[in-house]
Amino acid sequence: RAIARFMSHIQSNIARQVGALIDWRAKFWGRRYSAEPILDNDALVGRLQYIFEHGPKEGLVQTAQKWPGLTCIPELTSGKQRTFKWFHKSRYQLACLHRKNVNRKDFEEELPLILTPFPHWQHLEKHQRRCLARDTLDAANHSARIKRDGKPPLGLKKVLAQHPHTRPKHSKRSRRPWCHTTCPQLRKAFKKQYREFLQFYWEASELYIKGIYNAAFPPGTFKPPIEA
Repeated sequence: RAIARFMSHIQSNIARQVGALIDWRAKFWGRRYSAEPILDNDALVGRLQYIFEHGPKEGLVQTAQKWPGLTCIPELTSGKQRTFKWFHKSRYQLACLHRKNVNRKDFEEELPLILTPFPHWQHLEKHQRRCLARDTLDAANHSARIKRDGKPPLGLKKVLAQHPHTRPKHSKRSRRPWCHTTCPQLRKAFKKQYREFLQFYWEASELYIKGIYNAAFPPGTFKPPIEA
């Protein structure tokens, strides 16, 4: 539930704030958020590589390092500490209601981007974690080059020149995976456990809708709405 509440908060705020900046009035996100569990350490590193690959794999930039958007590559690979400006919009708007000549800069704050190491990297020295991150970055760039099959990237200038409302002629839509793992046995066990979880939930929901309000639900689930 904590993840669901957090993602609801962050996605709604991104949609509202960025939508206002680029005059986007339609649906902002392509589909509903989902969080597929990562079952083993190799799969966790694989998700990091997958994120690194996005820009170069899609033919936008030559390497992941050249992507102009926010990225944690400097922190992960070299230990660089960066700060970013945060604007306390609600406080600013409240101040504007009560007094004149409010200085916007008084409501800006520099905040550091702080990363937490992967659980299985936490026991390592900082230079060891950076080395592993660089290896993952190199693997991502190598994989992206292979997938591009020799096609040159669009390039940084053309990426930045794109209009926010531009849409691709064709877009891929793949099914979401059950989970992320490098182990077939783990995947099989997870699917079995998830099916049992769903069965438990639907049985509890059926009882709840019939008026048995003390029906036991699986942890982390929401009870179905009751029609008035």
